[in-house]
Amino acid sequence: MRVTEKTRIDMPRARIAELRARSGKYNEQIVSGRRVNKPSDDPLGALRIGVLETQKNKVEQFDRNLDRGRAFLGQADTALS
Repeated sequence: MRVTEKTRIDMPRARIAELRARSGKYNEQIVSGRRVNKPSDDPLGALRIGVLETQKNKVEQFDRNLDRGRAFLGQADTALS
């Protein structure tokens, strides 16, 4: 294979561009404090995050329902006293 001057220049340039892109990705992870910033970073991880966020929302709603139920029972108990 013939190695021209263009090839000798383009290969390191492409490698530098690739390293800059990876560096940017890691910098974004460091700044945000998150490993998955967009679904393309880790599709399976993004799916797991979505499932966990849904479960978290359900638990939070359950807690709010419990608080409202306790408040209602407290008022009913006060009224009956």
